[in-house]
Amino acid sequence: MLRTIWFYSVYIAVTVATIPVLLLRGRLNPRGNGVRNCSLWWMDMALRLAGIRLHADMSAVPDSLRGNPVLFVANHQSNFDIPLVMRAVRDWYPAFMAKQSLLDIPFFGTCLKAGGHIGVQRGDARKAVRSMKAAVETAASGRSLIIFPEGTRNRNPQTLGAFRAGCAVIAQRAGLPVVPLVLEGSADLLPSGRLMLGSRRDVYLRALPPVDPASYSKDEKNIFSDTLRDSMEIAYQEMRACRNTKTLS
Repeated sequence: MLRTIWFYSVYIAVTVATIPVLLLRGRLNPRGNGVRNCSLWWMDMALRLAGIRLHADMSAVPDSLRGNPVLFVANHQSNFDIPLVMRAVRDWYPAFMAKQSLLDIPFFGTCLKAGGHIGVQRGDARKAVRSMKAAVETAASGRSLIIFPEGTRNRNPQTLGAFRAGCAVIAQRAGLPVVPLVLEGSADLLPSGRLMLGSRRDVYLRALPPVDPASYSKDEKNIFSDTLRDSMEIAYQEMRACRNTKTLS
C-alpha cells in the first residue's frame, strides 16, 4: 500500500512538471532530441519509482536494423507495458499506438501527445482508418512504431490473446520489418482493472528475429497475424517455464 501511494503521488508530480518542458521543447524543435530525451526520461521514471527491473534480450535484432525504422509488435498485459517496451527499444524512440482514452487523460495524455504517439479510437471505423494512416505517415518520416496487436490488455496471463489483423495491414503499408517483442511478468505488476502495484519487480523481454511483411500478400493479413502470434506464444511459454523452474529451484 505504501509503495503504491508513493508511486502515484510522486509520478503525478513528475508528470505535471514534465508537461511544460515537453511542450516548450516540442515548439522549439518538434523533431529534435529534446522531446525524445524528455519523453524517454518521463517514461523511465515510472519504472524507477515503481521499483521495476527490466531484463531485456534484444540480441535477435540484427545490427542492420539498429537505428533504422521498424515495427515493434508486443504482447500487452499491464499499464507498465508502454514504458517497459520504450526502455528496451529506446535507441529507436518509436511512436506507439494506444487507445485514445490514454491520450485523453489529463496531464498524462498531454505528455503522450507531445511525444508524437498515436491514439486509436475503438468502435469507430473511420477514426481507426485515420489512425492507421497516421501510423504509416509516421513510419514514412523515418520513425519506428510500436503496436500491441491484442488490442487491449490481456487479462489471462496463461497465454497470449488473439491478434488483430491491423498490425499486418500497417506493416505491409509502411513496408517496415516487424520485430516481435515478448513480455513476460508484466501481468503481475499492474494488470487490467487494478490500481494496487503487485509485489513482483522483475520483468523479462525477448526480441524475436524480424519478419518481412512482404512475404505475405494483402489477402494473407490474417495468416500473417496468426503466424506472428504463434511464434510469440511459443517464446512466451518458454519464458514462463524458465521463470517457473527458477522459482521452484
